Amino acid sequence: MNREASYSALFNFLKINVVGIVTWTRFLKHWNDVPIDEMPYLCLAQGKQVPNSAKGRPTSWMFHGTLHLYVWTDASPSDPSMILPATIMNDILDNIEEVLTPDNVMQSITLGTAFISHIKFEGDIETDDGWLGQKAIALVPFAMNVAP
Repeated sequence: MNREASYSALFNFLKINVVGIVTWTRFLKHWNDVPIDEMPYLCLAQGKQVPNSAKGRPTSWMFHGTLHLYVWTDASPSDPSMILPATIMNDILDNIEEVLTPDNVMQSITLGTAFISHIKFEGDIETDDGWLGQKAIALVPFAMNVAP
């Protein structure tokens, strides 16, 4: 089992299939430290790694992580014709969901690997609720099941 291969496979899959991202990274920055010309910014951050073992079977792992999405627009409350940051964020979130959802409920997204059995969204997507003005952020928790 290769942890790095698992996270890299997910990162590269998203990078190829999700549109609209300017900066792709696995180096997490605070949203105030990302220049506006580098947004939309998406970072894949690793989280906890939980073993799943049963007697007589090799250990599989549930790898958790968070996608950090930051967007910016020059929208102004005084100009209702401008595109809101939440609109850009929602379009990208829909795209992420689309590429990580199998066409058939009986299938799994394996990223073309022999070791990832499925990827799922896990937990609530946290957003800034509009408090950041021209910026919007979303934290998207995920889990992927990795077999040896």
